[in-house]
Amino acid sequence: MEAVCGPLVGGAFVAQAVAASLDLTFTWSTWPSYALPPSLVPSLRGRRVAIVDDAVNAGSAVLSTATALTAAGATIAAVGTLLALNDASARVGAALGVPVEHLATLPATLWPAAACPRCAAGAPLDQPPA
Repeated sequence: MEAVCGPLVGGAFVAQAVAASLDLTFTWSTWPSYALPPSLVPSLRGRRVAIVDDAVNAGSAVLSTATALTAAGATIAAVGTLLALNDASARVGAALGVPVEHLATLPATLWPAAACPRCAAGAPLDQPPA
């Protein structure tokens, strides 16, 4: 492994700590698109990268970050997270074909859009709840 990437906001701080402890290059992806900083994209080509996030629930941040890294020419080597909710580790690992390591697992509820309380209330999904 040659670099560690974390999705902003929470995961990037965990990823930065992991990269520092392993003396590896650190990068991040930005919310909401999980794009990589354009200035760092050339340095990722051909590198093996671990994605580290604070928590994985649906896996969208990790999977979108993986898409951006792959588009930049990087290879995803592994995924690490502090907390995996439900079967997130298995789903993300299967989707990416890499090992996923986590420190803890907890149950959580994901709703289909039709049953989502925020969707039913007409609340915008691009803003945090009040």
